[in-house]
Amino acid sequence: MAIETLGEAYRLSWRVRVRCVRGVVESPVSLKRCDYQAELDMQTLVWARGLGFPLGRLGSRLMCPRCGSRDVNVIFEPPPMARAVVRGLA
Repeated sequence: MAIETLGEAYRLSWRVRVRCVRGVVESPVSLKRCDYQAELDMQTLVWARGLGFPLGRLGSRLMCPRCGSRDVNVIFEPPPMARAVVRGLA
């Protein structure tokens, strides 16, 4: 069973994490990679994008709040119990 929408992931208690991969933070003395990371709130995502929003399109709608880069990794995590069941079936 493939999970394809925010609504399906939300109902199954998935978590979503994001990480900036290309941004640069400028300080008065140097430039350094941004590498900002956060966990996003699934309920807020569902409110903002809708139950039917495709998981595969989420990354194209996000921007790093620290550096403004749109190049982000999105990682969806099923709850721990679901991961154990999936491993048992594989």
